[in-house]
Amino acid sequence: MLWLATSSLVLMAAAAPQDAEVTFYSNHSVLAAGIPGAKYGFDGAIFDGQRRIAVIRHGRFLTLHLPLGSHIFSASLSGKHPAANSQLSLELVENGKYFIRAKAESRGVIVIDSPKGQLDQVNCQIAHQEGEGTHPLEEKHVSSEVRTAMATATTMPPCG
Repeated sequence: MLWLATSSLVLMAAAAPQDAEVTFYSNHSVLAAGIPGAKYGFDGAIFDGQRRIAVIRHGRFLTLHLPLGSHIFSASLSGKHPAANSQLSLELVENGKYFIRAKAESRGVIVIDSPKGQLDQVNCQIAHQEGEGTHPLEEKHVSSEVRTAMATATTMPPCG
């Protein structure tokens, strides 16, 4: 904080708001692929609005420091554009920590499966339990425009 003193008045300049920390992860499980209704590890693109932020792989996580405010995240298996049927709206608040599970859901059988991506906000304990053994997503899978927002930790952010 910055304090400015004048003759009988003390002014305090507001501190800049802190970005929110958002961790996307996809677990290792792909064994259920092709079983109608089964949910398993996601391997596809994550979008923030119309902007592709990363292509996440199963068994990986990505932590980003994102600006405060409204965000509409989506998971797209095609990777070319956000999927309208997999949107997750979040209002990111100052110093907030968010964990978002990316998963795929089978809608067919192995030969003619047409999976869809899905994003769910989960609490930290669930993220750590489901994401046990995940590794950071390699920088080459993150869009160049958001690489500066990447956290450099080799493990998921701690709870608390």
